[in-house]
Amino acid sequence: MDRIAVTLKLYSGIHREINLHDYDPEKGIILNVKQGTGLRKILKMAGINKTGNYIYFSEGERISVWSRIRYSREISCLKHAGGG
Repeated sequence: MDRIAVTLKLYSGIHREINLHDYDPEKGIILNVKQGTGLRKILKMAGINKTGNYIYFSEGERISVWSRIRYSREISCLKHAGGG
């Protein structure tokens, strides 16, 4: 299988919650993974163990932790926001 580059961007101070002291918000976290790797596995590789605490977007759409990443892309990770 081919390897792809996935860029994970963290917002709302998530990098502090998972203790990433050298996180660069402009670059994000770049991970090289096998094509078809699940988002949940990618998040665990980045140090995010409580995946249910956040929501994930890619290419303008919300994606699930069960999504398979089949090509290089940028994934945004945000905290849930309440409202009403």
